[in-house]
Amino acid sequence: MRSKRIQLILHNGTPYGVRTAELSNWSGKVVVCPRFALKEMRDLPEGEMPAVYFLLGSENQVYVGETDMLSARVGDHDANKDFWDTAIAVTSPDLTKTEVKYLECIFFKKLQEDGLADLQNATTPKESTLSKSSADVLDEFVDNTSDVLASLGFNFINVGEDSTKSAKDGIEVLCKGPSANAVGIYSAAGLLVKKGSLARAQLTKSFDERGTHMRQSMIENRLLELKGDSYEFTRDHVFSSSSAAADIVLGRSANGRTEWATKDGKTIKEIQDG
Repeated sequence: MRSKRIQLILHNGTPYGVRTAELSNWSGKVVVCPRFALKEMRDLPEGEMPAVYFLLGSENQVYVGETDMLSARVGDHDANKDFWDTAIAVTSPDLTKTEVKYLECIFFKKLQEDGLADLQNATTPKESTLSKSSADVLDEFVDNTSDVLASLGFNFINVGEDSTKSAKDGIEVLCKGPSANAVGIYSAAGLLVKKGSLARAQLTKSFDERGTHMRQSMIENRLLELKGDSYEFTRDHVFSSSSAAADIVLGRSANGRTEWATKDGKTIKEIQDG
């Protein structure tokens, strides 16, 4: 797999203000803006561009939108939405109105299918009709966006197609407990839990609120389906961390580095420590 180079700019000289990131040989640019720094975003050229954007709140809350002019639209949300504290946008001078609507729909569907976000949209975005060649280009745009976001530490959207493929080339690990029996693949891309793995249906008191929201979203989006005393994974799913995967599988707060182990008993911690 070829390497990728990301250019990151800290616009006020610190990692706490507006940041922009882009890949070499890609026209897209990711803008990360804390709510308190909206004035900084207005001063950027990207603030006047069409964009698809995400508003992020606590407990995995995410709103997905699109706009002709980024800074004005996010400013509207500053006035009428309380839940969010960070805005992330993806822009490009090459994007048209039809294309940002297409991206909004694709990202919304991706979040629904992943089942990890508590979506704050009141309505489902309408699909845009594009030619096959245009859709293929934008699907690659989505993958590049996902990879940049993951590199910046934002894992509310699963990583792009290349990274998902690399997850399948990692080390097979197992996680077992009462009514739980899961098979995973551990790699630099995260921990992929395989379709057919079983997660405990009953939650313990140690299971935190964030994990509860995540699991409920996965159930609502049919990533998990009830099967006796367990929930079954209906498809392969990549978690950003082994602990998040272990939490869902075991129904309790868990340290994934010690709960996931190879068939011969070698834990992820031991793999990492060499």
